[in-house]
Amino acid sequence: MKRLLLIDGDILVYQTATTMETPIDWGDDFWTLHVDAKAAKEAMVAEIEGLAEKFKPCDMIFALSNYENPFRKLVLPTYKNNRKATRKPVVWGEMRQYLKDTYEWREKPGLEGDDILGIMATRVGPIMKGLPAAVEKIIVTIDKDLLTIPGLHYNMRKTELGVVEVSQQQADRWHMFQTLTGDTCDGYKGCPKVGPAGAEKILGAVEPTYAAMWPEVVKAYVKAGLSEEVALQQARVARILRAEDWDFKKSEVKLWVPAR
Repeated sequence: MKRLLLIDGDILVYQTATTMETPIDWGDDFWTLHVDAKAAKEAMVAEIEGLAEKFKPCDMIFALSNYENPFRKLVLPTYKNNRKATRKPVVWGEMRQYLKDTYEWREKPGLEGDDILGIMATRVGPIMKGLPAAVEKIIVTIDKDLLTIPGLHYNMRKTELGVVEVSQQQADRWHMFQTLTGDTCDGYKGCPKVGPAGAEKILGAVEPTYAAMWPEVVKAYVKAGLSEEVALQQARVARILRAEDWDFKKSEVKLWVPAR
């Protein structure tokens, strides 16, 4: 069976661009950052070629975030507000453009790269010209959020784990886990005073299906003095899109609705 790597282009660009930055002390408390853009591109290509060699024969698609009207900001206006002051690496833009000029990539207005990966991984049918519908798709990233997507996963920074398969139930459970704990990196809080241990306790006693888990999630939010609407808002932000969450004809997000 043909193999298709669905690669997190955001992570690849950002991390490579960051690691290639060198601080220079010019004296008198004056510092600058130096980056050899050519060397940075070569480092990124080397990592890509390493993936190609490991999984050969394979094809690749790189997923990239689009920062135009992100749909999660419409659900939760404060989403990722904590990142406003975060500096992007010096050659971030140049590296991103090089990736787009050199490789096959996907990007959609309003969607993050994670959503592109999730949609491609769960879509039935061909997603790349020249590839058959039946293809082994592997999500390549380091982002734990992608564990909410069922399928095959490969962590670029934990290569010793190899390719790991995430079941439908495991993916759904991780989505509800994230809904409870929130994600400080992404700027959504989850349920107050519910950390990983608390989320495990809430979800551990029920079947890993949305029909069973969602009422328990709502109970936790109500106990914290919040409504089901708040719980749903957090769940929709935590949800990495799957093919079922995307209207291919209208190019629109279909917001997640809990099973009843």
